[in-house]
Amino acid sequence: EIATGRRPFDGAGEVWNLNQQATREVMRPSIASITSWPEVGPLIEKAWLKEPDARPSAKELIEMLDATPNAPPPGTEASPVAYLSPDFLNSPQCQCAVM
Repeated sequence: EIATGRRPFDGAGEVWNLNQQATREVMRPSIASITSWPEVGPLIEKAWLKEPDARPSAKELIEMLDATPNAPPPGTEASPVAYLSPDFLNSPQCQCAVM
């Protein structure tokens, strides 16, 4: 969308759009099952809102992350995988590939 100025799959068809709306939420895993940093759950849920205008901006997300309890200190380099729960990493939901 940023590169082209158009929404992805614009004009893909009504049936495709209905299918996406019906299945989109089902595809999202439970936040509690994927992260060992529970305080970030509400932030993820806000970023996942269906209505784009209801989602926080990138600046707002950064501000929310900065204000999140138990956040790693600024400048800490850690793989995002470090925040995934071990149960999720060993589940069929996680289809991670190491390259």
